[in-house]
Amino acid sequence: MEEEIKLEIIKGGPLKVHGSVTLIDGDGNETKTKKTAFLCRCGQSQNEPYCDGTHKECGFEK
Repeated sequence: MEEEIKLEIIKGGPLKVHGSVTLIDGDGNETKTKKTAFLCRCGQSQNEPYCDGTHKECGFEK
């Protein structure tokens, strides 16, 4: 049975991924996430695609 993947949009913050997924970047490089990952939505993270908390400093509100 496949694990259900859930995506949670955190208001003013990152996208929270519940469950393991494979991320593929623009160059085709693959990274597997762990059980929970926080993905940047503000575009300012120094650790993209992962959130580093920069949204708190740059005024991201969506």
